[in-house]
Amino acid sequence: EILIFLPWIASYRVNWLKERLSTAAAVSIVLLQGEPNSLSHSAQNDVLMAIGAKAIAVRDGGVSRLLVVSDMPPQVDEHIDITNVGLVNGMTGALDTLFFGGKRMLRVFGPVGDSDKEFELIMPDYRLRDAMLRYSRNVAVVSLLISLFTAMLVYAAIYLIMIGPIRTMTRSILSFSEAPDDPGRIICPTERADEIGVAERELAQMQDRLQKMLSEQKHLA
Repeated sequence: EILIFLPWIASYRVNWLKERLSTAAAVSIVLLQGEPNSLSHSAQNDVLMAIGAKAIAVRDGGVSRLLVVSDMPPQVDEHIDITNVGLVNGMTGALDTLFFGGKRMLRVFGPVGDSDKEFELIMPDYRLRDAMLRYSRNVAVVSLLISLFTAMLVYAAIYLIMIGPIRTMTRSILSFSEAPDDPGRIICPTERADEIGVAERELAQMQDRLQKMLSEQKHLA
């Protein structure tokens, strides 16, 4: 589960950031059609709150343009190039966000779709961490249910293949020892080809020979 979970949570983190960057790109394209300064301060805050960002920027032809800004943070703790997140970096970054995130400021940047522009998003990571924790909890619950279901199937298989037949042989031995002259106490072996089947047939033959021997001794007496 751990080997499967690490790539999953890394992929979930990257996809979550890509979705936020795509939303920021869509807002940027709309704002580029008009004049960003025409937006009121409250409208800028509404746009940023909807995305969960502090600032949105777009770089076109080497020129960077800040579209919306609200309470620009003094520093950025982590820079994430969304196009260059490898498997190892993705897993280490996901674990770092899960265990130590929540109070950091991220700068996520990269192209979106087929656009030749590069978009940039400044955002805190607490929403990302909360989403990752919910995703991890869901994976843990599903894994637990799968494990319980698998354990039930394994126990049922072991009971049918081993425990049940062994209990049948044990009860037969105890019942035969109480009345060895009763033919109904001899075990009826199955046609299994494994070790338990061999043990059942040997036990049946032993009980049959012992019963015949006791009967002969009784007649001699």
